[in-house]
Amino acid sequence: MRTKSTPAAIALLLLGAIGTTGAQTDAEPQVDYRRALMQAQSGHLAAMFQIAAAGVAEPRYLEIHARNLLELTRMTEAAYEPRTERGRTRASPKIWDDWKGFVEMAQTMERAAADLVGAVASGDRALLAVKLDAAGDTCSGCHQKYREKKR
Repeated sequence: MRTKSTPAAIALLLLGAIGTTGAQTDAEPQVDYRRALMQAQSGHLAAMFQIAAAGVAEPRYLEIHARNLLELTRMTEAAYEPRTERGRTRASPKIWDDWKGFVEMAQTMERAAADLVGAVASGDRALLAVKLDAAGDTCSGCHQKYREKKR
């Protein structure tokens, strides 16, 4: 005999599975998440460069990309809090050895993303170009200091 508790039991099982994913000891899911987060940031920034420089999409999309980039930069620190150097990663041990410096760099990128949101809202194309370059330089600076070279 079927009872109405079957859907509830399934929901509890799913919630239990979801609840345990954060407690995994394997570093690979965390590394994969970080990589996806960084690629998403890079994608939004690259799209903004393409729209601003080559006009490949509607200028109104700049605001969407800028806001999404800002939200993603707000996740960077938390994505690196667990020390995960194992697995397929180019994250340098310097991130955790110089945690304060890394956090400051992440906060600098967040400010650069916020500046992009403001530049887009202003409609000033010259200001946008300056802020895009600044954000790109911030990304590159962090990579130079905290990312291992390709092997």
